[in-house]
Amino acid sequence: MNSKKKNNSESFIDEIKKVPEDVVSDFQNGKSISQCIALLANCENFKGKEKSELREWVYTANSLIINEKSAKYAEENNLKNATYKIITAGNELVCKRCESLSRKKFVLMDRKAGENCPPLHLGCKCAAAIYPEW
Repeated sequence: MNSKKKNNSESFIDEIKKVPEDVVSDFQNGKSISQCIALLANCENFKGKEKSELREWVYTANSLIINEKSAKYAEENNLKNATYKIITAGNELVCKRCESLSRKKFVLMDRKAGENCPPLHLGCKCAAAIYPEW
């Protein structure tokens, strides 16, 4: 992998991590996307962004948090040989990159959000389905 691609992936994920966890928690706990967008619009790093972009940030941060929690659970339960597959919505809205990666199996310990594990791009709603080795 060239360093430019790596830097782009890392900066993308670093930006996603700027979405406050309480906004994502509110989303996960039943607040509407409109309510979460309003909360995010008031955050320093997101002022001036369009509603459509804020929506993508909320969904993408949600994807990162859920996938990382699942992976940490697997690691804490000593599932070192676990693998995962990327699960898409399976419709015409899935981008080519996500679709192509959904056909592959990855080693959980080698996951890298933004490269081989969701979220893969802004607005990504894909999930990582973890398969423990029994």
